[in-house]
Amino acid sequence: MAMHGGDDCVGRRGGLVGNGDSTGRPGLGEADGRSNLDLAPPRCSGAPQSCPARLVPVRASRPFVAVPSPSAVARVDRSGRFRRARTSICHSASSLTRAPAPSLPSFAPLSTNRPVSLAKPATATATMGRRPFRCYRYQKNKPYIKSRYCRGVPESKIKIYDVGAKKAPVDLFPFVAHLVCDEKQQISSEALEACRIAINKHLTNTVGKDGYHIRVRVHPYHVIRANKMLSCAGADRLSSGMRHSYGKPIGVAARVDIGQVLLSVRGKDASEPHVVEAIRRGKFKFAGRQKILKSLKWGFTKYPREEYVRMRKSGELSADGNIVKVHNRHGLLEQSALYLAGQE
Repeated sequence: MAMHGGDDCVGRRGGLVGNGDSTGRPGLGEADGRSNLDLAPPRCSGAPQSCPARLVPVRASRPFVAVPSPSAVARVDRSGRFRRARTSICHSASSLTRAPAPSLPSFAPLSTNRPVSLAKPATATATMGRRPFRCYRYQKNKPYIKSRYCRGVPESKIKIYDVGAKKAPVDLFPFVAHLVCDEKQQISSEALEACRIAINKHLTNTVGKDGYHIRVRVHPYHVIRANKMLSCAGADRLSSGMRHSYGKPIGVAARVDIGQVLLSVRGKDASEPHVVEAIRRGKFKFAGRQKILKSLKWGFTKYPREEYVRMRKSGELSADGNIVKVHNRHGLLEQSALYLAGQE
């Protein structure tokens, strides 16, 4: 069967099948010794819809492979199926090149409900939580402070040690109460900060922010260590037990003794019940036993009330902010307050 020119697709130098066509030109395997596989691709002289199916010859050594035109696009619909867009059957001679057979990519079905995550799943390792402070309540070891040998110590939770009207003059707040520890123990910086917040909140609501002065008297310098261990399943196979059990710093605490003042609050004499109640509320933030003591001294000074009043009148004491300055009769007479006041 021979195919003629016109509206049908024919080869440039011979028929597609048979030994020849009506023009007498050699066909498949005749005359020139070449087959139609070595010839140029077929051309189309008619409309695309009138052309037959695309001819893709196959050859073992150097096959012709049709490179898809820009209209042939791989698409993935919502159901996850891989589809190829329709392409026109007829192409120009430049659309066929010698290239290896392309392999179609494999697409995973896409879901419209949630996105596909390509990230590598992380392996979670469970570690032990924060240890309760009853493990560090008592002073069992020597003081262990932060130094160039002990690095990586977490910051103390308490940063403010003076709260309230800390610049109030010494004569304004004569009353003072102390929270005294009655045990030899360690107090964490978290407990000190919690106590300070509780006292400050109660006094702010009752006395006012300008009617008191809180001073925390202990500082957390002792470093607390912990040998962190795994608490997940099969931890006994992963952990090394008590080998290299010297722990890493996890916090700081204050070492206190019996009778040591933890904090002091000064205010006016009319604010005495509110100050005592505020300290009582802050006492619950500490472990062990504490006592609330009313001081006989004037404010944060070391002088009793009667002696303070006498020395202030005589000029031996002078106000210096929230404390007093003592004139000890040393130095030049021109700089002596007692001499200038006529006391000497």
